[in-house]
Amino acid sequence: MKVTRTSPLTGATNTLDLPIDRRRYRRWLNGEPVQYCFPALDADQREFMITGFMPGEYETFCAPFR
Repeated sequence: MKVTRTSPLTGATNTLDLPIDRRRYRRWLNGEPVQYCFPALDADQREFMITGFMPGEYETFCAPFR
């Protein structure tokens, strides 16, 4: 399923084709934790679902603060 999110860091709108189905997606939208709804997603994919950050984007942003 293609999921589109906007990055809060860059403002860019990105789409990822993720291995999820509409039933689980609805469960997540209704408040069920992302890790329960999408156990097959890796951490970067879950982060994209929750925040819109693309893989590596958050680390790049936070690097100057470390």
